[in-house]
Amino acid sequence: MRICFLSLVALVVLDNLVAHANGPWPTAERPLEERFAAPPADARILKIIHHFPKAQEAQDSLFRGLAGQGFGGMATNVSFDQYLENEENWASFVRGIPAAKAAGLSLWLYDEKGYPSGNAGGITMREHPEWEARGRYFVEADSSGGSVQLQVPPGALVRAAAFPVAGGVVSLEGAVDLAVAIKDGRLSWDAPSGNWHVMVMTEDRLYEGTHAAESLADKLPYINLLMPEPTSRFLEVNHGGYAKHLGDNLGPCFVATFTDEPSLMSLFLRKQPWTVLPWSPNLPVEFEKRRGYPLEPVLPALVAETGAKGMSVRYDFWKTVGELVSENYFGQIQSWCRAHGLASGGHLLLEESM
Repeated sequence: MRICFLSLVALVVLDNLVAHANGPWPTAERPLEERFAAPPADARILKIIHHFPKAQEAQDSLFRGLAGQGFGGMATNVSFDQYLENEENWASFVRGIPAAKAAGLSLWLYDEKGYPSGNAGGITMREHPEWEARGRYFVEADSSGGSVQLQVPPGALVRAAAFPVAGGVVSLEGAVDLAVAIKDGRLSWDAPSGNWHVMVMTEDRLYEGTHAAESLADKLPYINLLMPEPTSRFLEVNHGGYAKHLGDNLGPCFVATFTDEPSLMSLFLRKQPWTVLPWSPNLPVEFEKRRGYPLEPVLPALVAETGAKGMSVRYDFWKTVGELVSENYFGQIQSWCRAHGLASGGHLLLEESM
């Protein structure tokens, strides 16, 4: 019975969509029942249009076609060709936006050349490679005595140590420094009797195996979301380009910006032989300032089982990471959008299956 009812609703809605398929769409100032039957433009699916036609006739044909297909409008951007740096592309975009609005379309501003957002097509990190996403890499092994062999992760060595284990809990006290046991990219250690948790930690850029390298768009090094500087520069060159060409008040042009799949790059999309945690040069300072104790001495507790203390450290670490991303990436974008008359939208790196 429920399936039949939903099917009937779908048919009624589809019938109304077809009836209004030539747009402009009915306005939003109507009762809920009417808006459900014939949604206004801003409540409909928006088609992503990354390459704006240059010719006026082609633009107008695009706008008519979107309405004819039942779309409420589009999420769009200046052409990816010489992204942000081609004035001819800007001219066609500046002509098309008011024409699309006049045709009754609802518009969102797509904020990147592809995804993930933040690079501005590679412009953000020009002359600033130090802004690239970074991570702390970990490789671990348990031993009850005898030979331990570990391949050292990429990057600069931060720490190599063996920690005593009692009752399944790793103790950060009494650690044995194993830096001297590393040669030619491998750790080789003859563990004495007893239970040990062996760990090697390095620091390096986050690229291989990450979303940045596996993206279907441009494969580019990605910005560090924990730092304020790269997002500030991103807003200057990317969002600032739209304000320069369309005016400081972007509200009459767009409902919102759409930031696409920003991430810390600390989740491997292609399997790697090590664990990784997000990192940035400012993280230790911010952690101690916000949580009241230094981060470096307790880093092993983020990946090894160290009991109740370790759970507290993990909570504090991820709380700090969340705060920094909220402030330095999303917070800066939201502040910029508020100052320029539009909302800030988008989605993170997760697409749920139907």
